[in-house]
Amino acid sequence: MADFEVVGWALPTLSAASQKALALLKRLALETKAFCVEAYFRDLGAVTHLAQAMPSDRFACYCWNKIRDGGELRSTEFEAMGRARLVFGRHEVSVYDDRDLPWYDWDGRPSGFAIVSVAIWHPPPVDTQDREPSSAMIQLCTEIGRKVAASEPEPIKTSTSFENQGRKHTYLMKVPKVKAGLAASEICSRLALCDGYGSYEFLGPPAFLESIQRSGRFLFEGFPTHCWSQNAQVGTPFALARQAFLSPVPNVTCERLPAAAAVLDCLGDRVADCGVIADYLAWKLAMGRVSPRTGGNYILISRRKAGYTISVGFEQFADEDPSVREFTAYARPVVEEMSAQLKRLAAPR
Repeated sequence: MADFEVVGWALPTLSAASQKALALLKRLALETKAFCVEAYFRDLGAVTHLAQAMPSDRFACYCWNKIRDGGELRSTEFEAMGRARLVFGRHEVSVYDDRDLPWYDWDGRPSGFAIVSVAIWHPPPVDTQDREPSSAMIQLCTEIGRKVAASEPEPIKTSTSFENQGRKHTYLMKVPKVKAGLAASEICSRLALCDGYGSYEFLGPPAFLESIQRSGRFLFEGFPTHCWSQNAQVGTPFALARQAFLSPVPNVTCERLPAAAAVLDCLGDRVADCGVIADYLAWKLAMGRVSPRTGGNYILISRRKAGYTISVGFEQFADEDPSVREFTAYARPVVEEMSAQLKRLAAPR
């Protein structure tokens, strides 16, 4: 895996960076049809503005509430839940994307599955029966997975960590994403978990996020210290493609990227951060050869304190794949013809 920064271009705006990235890909990669725009919004109006240039059902809002019991998770909005963390004393129930991407040729579509986990902390002194994950809990999670998916679930995975001189056992199940809320509800009901706190990411178009905000059932500020925002790293109440580098689901075509970049530039401080990424690229090589489409073959536009920067990555996953040297031998002269240079980075993106 090798990462490079393209240096030598003045990129004061996302529009300028996007134009250069499109030109660079035209020279260095086989056809790239779509990108993933990542953005963090301070208000819902900014989300609506961007949606006019690039409609998406994967805009997100981040909120929390007090949970009386697990039955609350059965309402329809939880079918659009991206992530969640529910805290009930020593018990935590979490929902997050299944991001097990292939090494080659990802089609850019989400898996359609989520990981639902329940973690139980056993305080010191830890009883003998609590030193290892419970077979009864594994059986319980298996039954819940079978019930919500209406099919035989994958084997329940477990992990153990040592916290505050106690032990925390975590049980993980894989379920269809639209059933994640139901699975979390079943866990809460079966374990009689009540009077807790929940922190959520909901995904949908701006109108859906507005309905969440107007419902009065969720709060967008004042997250409890032990149940922080699912977007705590940036802290904005709205986003698009949070942490896109982990799973860059395409959300804008090459043709629409310039218009989307122009909107993000115009929104100014209403956007806390933004960037663009395309992954699983096929890089051109000498003699008409091309690299396989691996997860480490990317182009990334990221914001800096002054303007933007473009970086690219090349991955030789298998010994028989083209080498980094082959990539740089072809790419460096092309980049130099475009009045820039490839600078290898010591640390990955």
